[in-house]
Amino acid sequence: WFEASFTLDGETYPRVEVKKKGFIGSLSEEKPSLKIDLAEFEDGQTHMGARRFTLNNSVQDPAMIRQCLGYEIIRAADIPSPRCNFARVEVNGESLGLYAHIEPYKRPFFERNFGSYEGNLYEGTISDFTEQAVNTFEPKNNDEDRRESPDVIAVLNALEANDNQLMDRLDEVIDLDQFMRFWALESLLLHSDGYSGNRNNFYLYGNPELDGRLQFLFWGIDGVLRSYNVADEEPTSVYRRGNLAWRLYQIPEARALYFDALDGLLDTIWDEEQIEWRIDEMKTLISSWIEDAVERDDVIEEIDKVIEVVNARRDEITRERAEGDPES
Repeated sequence: WFEASFTLDGETYPRVEVKKKGFIGSLSEEKPSLKIDLAEFEDGQTHMGARRFTLNNSVQDPAMIRQCLGYEIIRAADIPSPRCNFARVEVNGESLGLYAHIEPYKRPFFERNFGSYEGNLYEGTISDFTEQAVNTFEPKNNDEDRRESPDVIAVLNALEANDNQLMDRLDEVIDLDQFMRFWALESLLLHSDGYSGNRNNFYLYGNPELDGRLQFLFWGIDGVLRSYNVADEEPTSVYRRGNLAWRLYQIPEARALYFDALDGLLDTIWDEEQIEWRIDEMKTLISSWIEDAVERDDVIEEIDKVIEVVNARRDEITRERAEGDPES
């Protein structure tokens, strides 16, 4: 973290904290992603109620819109997701161009969406419910230095149940209905670098209103709605690399619930015309902000590819499932 001054929409905050952020693909020396904390030196300092800002460089999204578009679709599926908009960023007088401004998973988000920040929050980065990976979940609140994560361990233990008991055991420790919707939406959005596709880029929250049962949250979705696929050996209608997803897919009842969730999403939120209209709105906005003509044309070309993926997604899933649901 470094001390800096910060100006937003003409309003200057003389002393804030700033740091580069990112992991693997998001790292950049020319256009770093940034985190900003307004209240480190000035207690209670916020901008329109927001203390922290996360500016993502979108280097993995040449269309620049995938995160904001994806989080809107996720919210439509009744899964809380960060608010997102666009920002033009300068550092020390040098323009770094267009960024996606993503709401961080902090207290304001959870109090607004869950009514409480008292539940345990974990970040999953190359994390899974296996003996080898269960300790990689990073606690993000409630004593971040704690070594034990009993709610995460409880999922691992539940996965040891036999097939007849598995769903009941899991529903005691996770919101199983919510996970089915989360899982199906990962596949629908082609979020192959998420939990079920790559055991990466997700959060868990122990919702106090559900007796601490864990719910899954999306993160790092700059690779959605593109033909590139981390899980290239997986079917297009279902990702199963995560141990929880893989184990559930072996059980006919759970598999049926998964495809019920996928069909429900296609019937309700997957309105290609509406999504394309929203994409066009974003394209009009950000293209007016990109001064370099070549860069602007490249971004518009990539945005048109997102539209192609959206319009093709339903047919891809339907064709694959016409031959029967993929084998376990």
